[in-house]
Amino acid sequence: MFKINGKSINVNKVNGITVRGSNLMINGNKIINLGDYSSDYIVNIEVEGNVDGNIDTNGDVTIKGNCENIDTTGNVDVGGDVNGDIDTTGNINCYGDINGDIDSTGNVNLRRK
Repeated sequence: MFKINGKSINVNKVNGITVRGSNLMINGNKIINLGDYSSDYIVNIEVEGNVDGNIDTNGDVTIKGNCENIDTTGNVDVGGDVNGDIDTTGNINCYGDINGDIDSTGNVNLRRK
């Protein structure tokens, strides 16, 4: 399951999430105009599984599984492994391994499996 700002969107497999201007792109395809979901285009993302690609947004990111690189201005919470880098101005909580660099101005909390 995939949620944007608390509203569910039906996507079978997430290979990448990108916010560009007022557009949300999943797996390289434009899904929605963010004006329908948020007036300030802050996009909080929650995925109940793995993201087999990168996440590039401007809000909080919660991934219940594994993911690749994350680039955001919000907080990051990952329940699995990050097979790349995390770049954020927010706080990071990760319960798996991070196989890349961490760049954060917030607090970093790593809890190994």
